Amino acid sequence: MRLCTRCGARFSGPSWTCPICRTSAPELHGFVDLCSIPPGFDPCSAVNPVVLGDIEEKHFWFSARAALIGRLIERFFPNACSLLEVGCGTGYVLGMIAQRMPTLRIVGGDLSAACLEKARRRLPHGQFYRMSAEELPFEDEFDLVCAFDVLEHVEDDQRALAGMRQAVRCGGHLVITVPQHPFLWSPHDVQSGHRRRYTRRLLCQRVSGAGWRVTYVTSFVSLLLIPMIVSRLLTKRRADDVLGAELEINGTVNAACGWFMRREVSLIESGIRFPMGGSILLVATAARR
Repeated sequence: MRLCTRCGARFSGPSWTCPICRTSAPELHGFVDLCSIPPGFDPCSAVNPVVLGDIEEKHFWFSARAALIGRLIERFFPNACSLLEVGCGTGYVLGMIAQRMPTLRIVGGDLSAACLEKARRRLPHGQFYRMSAEELPFEDEFDLVCAFDVLEHVEDDQRALAGMRQAVRCGGHLVITVPQHPFLWSPHDVQSGHRRRYTRRLLCQRVSGAGWRVTYVTSFVSLLLIPMIVSRLLTKRRADDVLGAELEINGTVNAACGWFMRREVSLIESGIRFPMGGSILLVATAARR
């Protein structure tokens, strides 16, 4: 079921023209624009989507996170038929999921038109929408809704989580990742546009308060937590391009970190849950309305 972004009317069918107020969403460059925010606003402006797409293929953190997400989704939800990723960026994680579950209906949404164009090229059979995480235009539509490192950018994360609950069918599921530990706050978070880092308790409270029942939680980037703490402490007083420096990581360091992250992904896949780490991965099931 679709929701009109202007009047809130419910309707179905292939068209995004509201039968009540006749508002119609334009299609631009392979995606439908459902957002009330002007197209000129681009949250990816800090990092060029083309450059980001190349970095994701090589950087240890992006590749390990995508591998972990893909494996857990395939393990937990082998019978899922449809998936929406809120804040899909350039489609890197969606691509990893699609490789593991090729029959899955893939839908991605993001505020950045440039990122959506990149995602569309990565997944030509996917459906893509320019939309806000706080104004999701779906109801009872998907088996699974995901948001990977998105909630920390959103002013009203509870509203975003409630919208994700609305978007899933009865018995649907949620998979999210967020940065962990407020004490790790640094210029990296500021330059990335973060509004907060989460404790496990805070994240579970926000998820439960939005109509979800938490079923699985683990930290990750746990084996590298000590080096991460040292790195954040060293950059707290810096005002230069900390984000760019972390993305353009030294090849030897990247390979070493990648080795630790691959071991960590294997440990999590085997059933181990880490209590602390740079990030949290959480799975939840839609509670009864």
